[in-house]
Amino acid sequence: DFLITSTNGYRPFYTVTPSALKKLKDDSQKRLGRVMDHWTLHDLRRTVATHMARLSVDEILIERVLGHRIGGVRAVYNRYRYLEEKRAALAIWTVELLPSSGPDGGSRYEPANDDRPWVQGSLFQAGFEA
Repeated sequence: DFLITSTNGYRPFYTVTPSALKKLKDDSQKRLGRVMDHWTLHDLRRTVATHMARLSVDEILIERVLGHRIGGVRAVYNRYRYLEEKRAALAIWTVELLPSSGPDGGSRYEPANDDRPWVQGSLFQAGFEA
């Protein structure tokens, strides 16, 4: 099942149509048990960016995960696609969203001071298979 879907989990959310957005919002409100006064698809992007930053994901990776155009010297000379690094960042976000996918294979690990072992140090030491 897909987490972000307008088809009850059968397919991912590909095309942003008014009816698909309404269904996604209605389903989200039902799961939350409350009405969202204002909501846009960019709220999801903002949430991902905010929480990846909180989880110590590097800003350049956040930009790349969101598909932002990179400007300046990086756009001209750096042609690396960061595929493995983006996978690791998305794996960290997956653990945050779906606690059963954590490194212990079960419940979410919540150590004091948010010093999660799979985030400490370099993102590339995260211990996730790409």
